[in-house]
Amino acid sequence: MRATLESLLVAGAVATASGCSFIGVRRPPPATTDAPLECTRSRTAPALDTAGAIASPIIGLMVWGLCEYSNSMQSWASDPSRMNCQSVLWGAALSTAAYTGSAVYGFRSTGECRRLTAERSARPRSVGTPEVPDPAWLHDPKPEAVSPVR
Repeated sequence: MRATLESLLVAGAVATASGCSFIGVRRPPPATTDAPLECTRSRTAPALDTAGAIASPIIGLMVWGLCEYSNSMQSWASDPSRMNCQSVLWGAALSTAAYTGSAVYGFRSTGECRRLTAERSARPRSVGTPEVPDPAWLHDPKPEAVSPVR
């Protein structure tokens, strides 16, 4: 019973730590609206999720190996108690899946935000908007004489 409770606590801690992109990445609005883009362009959260997806199976296999080693040492004792080492592998697999899903979501959302930002900055603006001033003031009716450079 105690090993099951500890496994659940470890799985809960891993689940809480994973999902940076699910929590911290803001998706862009649909492409059909001209609403201001309030989305996440930074790829920090998906990168952290990717690091977690890489580290989870490695750490899980190391902890599993230590658990199996401890079980083999306990088998020589007068009162052997076996730990459930398979739960470590399941926890590592589940945390890897959670980190991977969060990283995929984060990279897709930030990529879409970056694409929309680039499209909107390349789109021609109408004259007279705050981003594009009226070009009439650019034309000076009396250009100053330019002296030749010697």
